[in-house]
Amino acid sequence: MIRDKFLKNKRIKKLLASMAVFVSAVCVSTAVSGFTTQVYAEATIGTNISVKTSDNNYIRWATPVKAYLVNIGDGNLMRVQSDGSNVYVEYYNSELQVTDYKQIPTELSEFGGFYDGADAYYIVSGQSNPSESADVECFRITKYDKSWNRITSTGLYDCNTVGPFQAGSLRMTESDGYLFIRTSHTMYKSSDGYNHQANVTIQVDEKNMNITDSFTKIMNSAYGYVSHSFNQFIKTDGNHLVAVDHGDAYPRSIALIEYPTDFTTGQFISNMDYWGDNCKCTSLLNIAGTTGDNTTNASVGGFEVTDSAYIVAASSIDQDNNGKLRNICILSKSKADGNTKINWITDYTGDDYSATTPHLVKMADNRYLVLWCKRSDREGTVYYTFVDNNGNQTDKIRTMTGKLSQCEPVMYGDMAIWYTSDEDSVSFHGIFKDGSAYGTERGLLQEADGTWKYYVNDEVDYDYTGLANNEYGWFYVKNGVLDWSYTGLAQNEYGWFYVNNGVLDWSYTGLAQNEYGWFYVNNGVLDWSYTGLAEYAGNWFYVSGGILDWGYTGLAEYAGNWFYVSGGIVNWNYTGLVEYAGNWFYVSGGIVDWSYTGTASNEYGTFYIKKGVLDWSYTGLVYSKDGTAYIVNGILDKDYTGVVEDSAGVLWYVENGMVNKEYNGYVKSDDVTYKVINGIAVKHNHLYTSEVTKKATCTEDGEKTYTCSICNDTYTESIEKTGHKYVDTVVEPTDTEKGYTEHTCSVCGDTYRDNYTDVIVPEYEDVDITEDNWKDYLYVYECIVPEYDADGIANLTYYCRLAVKPEIMEKLNPGEYTTITYDINCFVNRNSTISYDFSSGEEEYIVDEGWTKKRNLLGSIENETGKINIGGSNSDYSYIYHTYKDVDDKAMSGDITMNTVNTYILEMASVTGKLSVRSN
Repeated sequence: MIRDKFLKNKRIKKLLASMAVFVSAVCVSTAVSGFTTQVYAEATIGTNISVKTSDNNYIRWATPVKAYLVNIGDGNLMRVQSDGSNVYVEYYNSELQVTDYKQIPTELSEFGGFYDGADAYYIVSGQSNPSESADVECFRITKYDKSWNRITSTGLYDCNTVGPFQAGSLRMTESDGYLFIRTSHTMYKSSDGYNHQANVTIQVDEKNMNITDSFTKIMNSAYGYVSHSFNQFIKTDGNHLVAVDHGDAYPRSIALIEYPTDFTTGQFISNMDYWGDNCKCTSLLNIAGTTGDNTTNASVGGFEVTDSAYIVAASSIDQDNNGKLRNICILSKSKADGNTKINWITDYTGDDYSATTPHLVKMADNRYLVLWCKRSDREGTVYYTFVDNNGNQTDKIRTMTGKLSQCEPVMYGDMAIWYTSDEDSVSFHGIFKDGSAYGTERGLLQEADGTWKYYVNDEVDYDYTGLANNEYGWFYVKNGVLDWSYTGLAQNEYGWFYVNNGVLDWSYTGLAQNEYGWFYVNNGVLDWSYTGLAEYAGNWFYVSGGILDWGYTGLAEYAGNWFYVSGGIVNWNYTGLVEYAGNWFYVSGGIVDWSYTGTASNEYGTFYIKKGVLDWSYTGLVYSKDGTAYIVNGILDKDYTGVVEDSAGVLWYVENGMVNKEYNGYVKSDDVTYKVINGIAVKHNHLYTSEVTKKATCTEDGEKTYTCSICNDTYTESIEKTGHKYVDTVVEPTDTEKGYTEHTCSVCGDTYRDNYTDVIVPEYEDVDITEDNWKDYLYVYECIVPEYDADGIANLTYYCRLAVKPEIMEKLNPGEYTTITYDINCFVNRNSTISYDFSSGEEEYIVDEGWTKKRNLLGSIENETGKINIGGSNSDYSYIYHTYKDVDDKAMSGDITMNTVNTYILEMASVTGKLSVRSN
């Protein structure tokens, strides 16, 4: 029995362990449907390489990796290990037997790292430069072919390096013909007297083996610079570099560095200004403590770029809460939204031990292996689990006997394999995709009572539900036990499969159900690519992308026929129109009827169908069971009423899209009048009379109406509008307003203006005012007549004031001011009448003239009151008139009122001044 075979192998394993001898791998292997079930004993063999592998764990800073394993195909492995001076290469066949051995000298004094390229092998070596010389080759990249024949090398000089690979590691990757190296160095002495440590990045053209770009100077994280950097990882994502550094100062975190540049140009940093952006530095885990304190209580073990995130495997204390023990965590950053998170895998506390630096291995898409040890048991137990492409844990923590080394596990079939070595032997360890450890019982095994159970690491995994295989096929396991009663879908790492009574049924094609819904299975495998119809229990269902689509309503094709699907199920009862891919089809009894020609209706209207397809190009009459329909561009024209000619040349009267065979009378269609008898139309000859029903105006056409005296059909003709009759008026421009021509219609009064002319700009000239021309510009503006007091004494002297004539004032330049000085002689006409009021007394009264002359009144005062004329004479004096008489030797004044004084200028003695007068 199969169970006996497995038991036998378990006994062999125990025997080998107890004897502590070295043997080649003991294996039972059976191939089933492309998969292999294997049970291994631990493989420990003799070796030509007397070098002990280093532990993967580091406390403060990493060191260059000196142990590598390469899957070189055909079941063969290549081991590469350095002792610092030489690189040793050992080859193994599929039985893990040594088949070849090589020794390669390290070209410079210090070994940095090895890389298995697509077409070549690369070794990086270096040497110290204590004198800080620009002529020292601090880093050398040597290229070998796949048989380890040296091809060439290139080196980096004058690179701010005293010690290469110091307090750090070295990792490489390649893409698009370029090799990328990320490592560490101590730099030239700074002004503070210290040789500070930081990371180094180098880009090499693999074909020409020349360094196209590098970064070794002091800067900041915007340039991808981290200091101190205690461990370095580098990957590519598309055409951009992505790196992870373990920093203790700038920044003090486990830092993810995303470069914005396109490295396919040959530069990853020197052309960063061209891209207009800096490196994006994300602290995935902030580290507590003082900047630059080498104690970080953390270490980094792996970095992977998935399709949805960047994930990093690390060991750290709880930095936020001053934790004591290191635990395993997965740090991640989402590519979709940039969010970061920490998924803690372990929770070691109290008297437990810290987790060591982990490894992170991609085993398949969405399946990554995380491995670590405890610091108390690094020689005996390996702990491991699995995470998905977002860093979420997907399996429980398992253990296996073994240990870890600097050798990063590589995929070897469906197993991640790595090795450890001492001076005279090498041991291989592995973990399969299903979680079983190399050298343990795994898979389906039959128990003594006939039941089949699922084993992982020598024990039944009662937590497992899913598919498992052995030499008899694939089976459904529920809670670790093969379930013969199960029929439905089941999943493993390869996909979803159809199980019938516990056995994967490769022959089944059809629908199958699980808790997520109904799916399409093709030859036992869920077919995510299938879209179409599938039969189940006598019904047909619509599948889209492998999933039964209950929301689909439309057409679906199967075996050359098209069927109508409603709510995901073929509807055999449906007859009518269905839209699909922009066209409409006629369905009869659930199937597209390619033979049907006629009309069909839905909620949008009635349409013309030709051979099962709506014919958008057809216009004409169509005969149907509901009558004769008028179709325009494939659609029944319900708005149409008129005459339509059929294919035989007969004219039919159509009313609201349908022929009306009961109509009799006259109708007009397309400006033609027809006489209709039982729906058939004949053209009618009119006898028209006309009258003007709307007169034409200046702006609107008139209308003449013609009426048939037989059928009363009417039509109208337009009478052309008369147009405006404009009279033109020219308005001249002024200083403030433009001139224009105004056109006014003499019929309706409509106006408009055009022919605008510019505002006149005034022009001025100076005019000298003289005795000869002053009267042309000036006039007597004001004459001041003296006022008198009670004694007849004048208060003012008489004078005349001149002013600019108003018509001249309008022409003066408003911006110019002037003074006119003049001297004039005035004439006063004293033939005036005065009134008096005196008491009786002496008869002789006199008038003072200019206070110096006396003149007799031209008349006598006979009464106490009255009027008298004063005779006048020409004089250039001002005159003040008053009367008095002597009474007791006293002058008694009376009141004299002067009614009129006529004054005019007798002559202009002199005048000077200028006026700025407008000339246009």
